[in-house]
Amino acid sequence: MEDLPSDRPNDRRGSGLPAHPRPRPESPLSITLGASSAVLLNLTMRLIERSLRPPMLIDCRDTLVPMLAAANPWATLGDYPPFVADVDKVVLAGLPKDKYELRLDVLPHVWHGNPLTARALLLMLNPGFSEQDLRDQAAPVLRDAVRLALSLQPTARFRPLTPELGTTSAALWWRQRLAPLVAALGPVGEETARAHLSDIEYFPYHSVSWRSPPHLPSQEFGFDLVQRAIDRGAVIVVMRGWERWRAAVPGLNGYPLGYRNNNPRQAAVSRRNLGDEPFDALVSALTAS
Repeated sequence: MEDLPSDRPNDRRGSGLPAHPRPRPESPLSITLGASSAVLLNLTMRLIERSLRPPMLIDCRDTLVPMLAAANPWATLGDYPPFVADVDKVVLAGLPKDKYELRLDVLPHVWHGNPLTARALLLMLNPGFSEQDLRDQAAPVLRDAVRLALSLQPTARFRPLTPELGTTSAALWWRQRLAPLVAALGPVGEETARAHLSDIEYFPYHSVSWRSPPHLPSQEFGFDLVQRAIDRGAVIVVMRGWERWRAAVPGLNGYPLGYRNNNPRQAAVSRRNLGDEPFDALVSALTAS
């Protein structure tokens, strides 16, 4: 099946700025790690994957989390636009201007919640862009929530369901689509989803429209997080980009708790869009004691 546009042009999942800015560099995109350093980091990530992937290590948080954090390309994201992971700077700097309509003035949306501990993951294609994203990221509470998630802190939650962020573009987009799932989770459905649900974007940078951007080194980290979710038995629903996700994470092929929605043009997490088995699997995973 051919991939469809993800969430544009009216995708309204937002993001923010870090809370404590450092001095602004003269030309962020011109200051790169260099190709050799990017390759070295990529190789390091794959070595970590091979050494830590066995399921018996997934619960060893004292060891796993610090080592993953050391390879996390988003942990050192700059404080001023353009917001680009160091490992992506070489590739992005060489792209024709405006060809992919990327909005690097908005902090990348890589995931909500904590994909290291989430019981269920929703896999998306890439975040679109709304002018409200720029207004939302001026709020310190949003900047703090974004920083918490990008650094994979244990206290990170699915931030569009956070009450204090209820009027952001991300909240407006996600609350509508998660409403059927939240209702099915019961009286504390929103709190349950906020604590145990995560999503991961195939391509992390915002864009006005989907134009099949080139592969970036930072994507490998997200792919690895999905594989780790498979290893620990999390429920995974591919909402958009099914063929791309299957190619990027081979473990999805034949995974018994891996599903795809019925209509990739719709991101509603509902029984109608997912089907009975995937929807019930999500509810069971999120409400498990």
